[in-house]
Amino acid sequence: MAIQPNYAEAYNNLAWIYATSSRKTFLNGKEAVLLSRKACELTNFNNARLLDTLAAACAEVGDFEKAIEYQNRAIDLSQSRENSALYKRLKLYQSGHAFKSG
Repeated sequence: MAIQPNYAEAYNNLAWIYATSSRKTFLNGKEAVLLSRKACELTNFNNARLLDTLAAACAEVGDFEKAIEYQNRAIDLSQSRENSALYKRLKLYQSGHAFKSG
C-alpha cells in the first residue's frame, strides 16, 4: 500500500490520539494541532469530526479561544446525532479544560 500524503483521516486519527489520550506518553498537543490543522485544510474546514479534533488539539495546548471557535464550527456542520458529545466538549473548553478519552 502506498503512502497517501493527502489522506485527511490519517492526520486526524493520529491528532486525536495526541490531543486526547489519557496516557501522558501519547500526548503531544503541538503535533496534534499541526496534524489536525492539516486534516482540516485538506477538507476545506468542512468536516465536523475533523474540526472537533482540531478543537481538542487547541484545548490541549491551552488555546481555549480557538478550541471554542472550532468546536462551534463543528457543531454547526454536524448531524444532530453527533451534537451531544460535541456540546459536552464545548462546555469543557468553555470552562478551561481539555478533553481526555478513555
